[in-house]
Amino acid sequence: MKGERLNPTLWRTCRVLAGATRVRMLRLLMTSPAPTVTEVAGCLGIGLSRASQELRRLNSRGLLEVHRSGAEVRYRLGADPQVADAAGLTAAIHAGLRSCGAARDEVFVRIASCFTHPRRLEIVRAMLRGPQTPGMLRRATGIPYRALKRHLALLHDRQVLRREDGEYRLSACRHPLFRAIVTCLRSDTAPDPS
Repeated sequence: MKGERLNPTLWRTCRVLAGATRVRMLRLLMTSPAPTVTEVAGCLGIGLSRASQELRRLNSRGLLEVHRSGAEVRYRLGADPQVADAAGLTAAIHAGLRSCGAARDEVFVRIASCFTHPRRLEIVRAMLRGPQTPGMLRRATGIPYRALKRHLALLHDRQVLRREDGEYRLSACRHPLFRAIVTCLRSDTAPDPS
């Protein structure tokens, strides 16, 4: 297994990033010198088992560096070199959380939540080719029209897409997390497996 590249699905990684508690945890891991599970639980005011579970979720996406010393395990925000796209995403997490204070964590969660479904990733991937009508998106993605309409509404409401003259266009969002996700989609032209 050593040296083998792991490829967790992007939409599942975004689902993990869309949790408010996990975003608070990421912020803590950025600012604290490698806390233990007990320290994370205490700082966030959550139970030990929940802290452990949330750290496991973040680690499973390749977003944490884990340091073991005897029975003690410490965590830091850092890319697992075996996980494709982890370096870009952890850099975006650093930049995104550093650029806006804790009071703006909801922006981070909102952006991540836009990409928590494989169909929304397919829509945005299709949008990378340029403006698209719903019919063009339907043909490009194979998503049934009613489902497509729902996903387009969510992406539009959250300002990922804008609509002009019957066509959808990607918004010019400058948030580091949005840019990193789009970069992942650009580098991976194959459909995201579910």
